[in-house]
Amino acid sequence: MGNIPDLRADRATQFPQDVEDLPPPRMACSFRGPHELWDAVGLKPIGPMLAVSGQNPDTMEMKDDLTQLNNLRDLLEDSREGYIKAAERVEDPQVKRMLVSLSTSRLKLIQEVDDLRMQADPEAKTRDGGTIKGDLHRAWIELRDSMSKSDNANVLHECERGEEYLIGHYEDVDAKDVHPNTFALCQRQRAEVQGNLGRIKALAHTFENIEK
Repeated sequence: MGNIPDLRADRATQFPQDVEDLPPPRMACSFRGPHELWDAVGLKPIGPMLAVSGQNPDTMEMKDDLTQLNNLRDLLEDSREGYIKAAERVEDPQVKRMLVSLSTSRLKLIQEVDDLRMQADPEAKTRDGGTIKGDLHRAWIELRDSMSKSDNANVLHECERGEEYLIGHYEDVDAKDVHPNTFALCQRQRAEVQGNLGRIKALAHTFENIEK
């Protein structure tokens, strides 16, 4: 057999023992920030800076969404008042508590819209009432007009219609070329209203069986 070289003698020179002995890594390229990396590979940022549904935040202004935010704010106020009226008409304590709770929860949604309105235009006027245009609050007007029928199931079904109308309005706003912040708010609030609608439908079904 041939002589097998002893590599142990050269190990110290081939494999340094300390990290400090290692030469600094050579970088093929460097980026001063994430945007340079995104530009280099042709990607758009993901997360809060993402241009949702093809939207480009660099060419959009929040102020362009002020009309949409105003309409949404007014409709939320209509629904808040509608729930108060509905709670006054029903007799079942459980239904009354839920409707009062839903009315109160609208205050948080209204405040979120107001905060975004102020971001869009710090000089935007304060809005205290509901909608002026009939097409925006027709569902809740019909709810109030139907209150001569005070059975719980009927009132809950009218509340269903109001929530479905509100959800449809969120979807209409999302379909427009709105700023990503407006889009995110509508998505978040729509999910909450959708959850409320599920609760209302379940309770309405319960009272349908009771009040037959």
